[in-house]
Amino acid sequence: MQAKTSAGSTVTLTESGIHLEHTGTAMSKIFISHSHYDKEIAGEIKSGVERFGASAFVAHEDIRPTREWQDEIIENLRQCDVFLAVLTRNFEKSEWTDQETGIAIGLGKTIIGIQIEIPPHGFVGKFQGLKWDTKQSVESMKSLLKLLVEGKALDEDNIIDAFVKSHSFRIADYNTELLNEIPGFSKQQINTVVSAVVTNNQIWDATGAGPILDNLFSKYSESIDPELMKQWKKIRKKA
Repeated sequence: MQAKTSAGSTVTLTESGIHLEHTGTAMSKIFISHSHYDKEIAGEIKSGVERFGASAFVAHEDIRPTREWQDEIIENLRQCDVFLAVLTRNFEKSEWTDQETGIAIGLGKTIIGIQIEIPPHGFVGKFQGLKWDTKQSVESMKSLLKLLVEGKALDEDNIIDAFVKSHSFRIADYNTELLNEIPGFSKQQINTVVSAVVTNNQIWDATGAGPILDNLFSKYSESIDPELMKQWKKIRKKA
């Protein structure tokens, strides 16, 4: 059994499980504005969103030395879909982050303030904000990803792709919560999800995944292949 996601990935169901092949190039572009003193936090956010198919630009990591850095920043601001402002005291003191914010607002970009040490201020204050706890970075990242899913800044198929590849109980629980944020599934998408579940015990045995998936599959029962639903019900009886 084979299906192709709209993000361009081919999902194949075999006797040995799920095989996922990425062939597409569609991705959201996220600009992470930060003080260079906070590059570790910015790098953490970059890694987190890129796991789910986004392309994240962090100036101090991504600028090529062969181009003027100002031109590179402006070009990435033009191309980005979402502008994330890492709001620390260092951000507040940086003249460059203020300029980046002003350009992003002028270009009409989606603005999200990541509140770490200071609340959204100035022009950022009128946009959506998200509190970030550096001691609970996993939960904070989850909150950001949910916000990006809700705002359609992360492609639904990239969330599904990450779910399919869950390789531990903890990651399966994490990915299932994000999956549950998708507002609607096509017939192809929901069957891709069920196919992954019935062939991956890291998902079906995950403590938090089962109840969420029960509700999801019940909602889309008419769209799910009967044989896949039969396999899921059999797994749940054993749980």
